[in-house]
Amino acid sequence: MRLPAEVMERHGISEGGMMVLEDRGSSIVMRTFAEFVADIQAWSREVLGDKNLTVDDFLAERRRDAAREFSED
Repeated sequence: MRLPAEVMERHGISEGGMMVLEDRGSSIVMRTFAEFVADIQAWSREVLGDKNLTVDDFLAERRRDAAREFSED
């Protein structure tokens, strides 16, 4: 998909830049990947607070979940 150069420049989009398309039912919204990531980060801070969880924390939690599921069988 090609956007007019002036639109790309105004929104800081570079040639070949990554975009995210969102289907919102009656409309489609196109956002830069950076905007998408910023929204996800804001949402995760809202949900998790300031816990500063790491990938290791996530994996440890998944291991605990798997162990619980295994012990229930």
